[in-house]
Amino acid sequence: RCVSNKYSVRIGGYQYGKLTLRPLYFLVSPFLNKLGAGYINFADISFKQDEVIQVSSKVDNFNALYTALFWFYLDFGVLGIVIFPFLFGLLLRWSILTLTRRFNLPNLLLAFFLFQKIMHFVFDYSFVTFQDLLFLLALYYLGNSRKRIATVC
Repeated sequence: RCVSNKYSVRIGGYQYGKLTLRPLYFLVSPFLNKLGAGYINFADISFKQDEVIQVSSKVDNFNALYTALFWFYLDFGVLGIVIFPFLFGLLLRWSILTLTRRFNLPNLLLAFFLFQKIMHFVFDYSFVTFQDLLFLLALYYLGNSRKRIATVC
């Protein structure tokens, strides 16, 4: 659907990570703006599927948002659809290995948080806020700092 509806053309071409890596983009965008690189208003980039889906006779019109693959496609095309799920899988695998090496509450929360976000990729791409990035960094620091943290078990 993304290719046939030409969504990447409608937003001005591929975004090269600005949509998928939004938390990092928000950090560097003030500097990029000073250098002349454009700023994207992410509120303007919200598409719904073009086809009306009839759920029941009581509902006139039903529509759903695209999954996380849509945002990966808008950034890097088909290559993004292949690479980003793999990278997020590696990130989850790394968090589980970290949990098995140092089993404590922050590492457990880190693995659970990443697992929950990745499982929600089939609904929408919700791993997009700067707060998520700060939360992950804080959990990693707390779980792997030299200070002793009480283990879960």
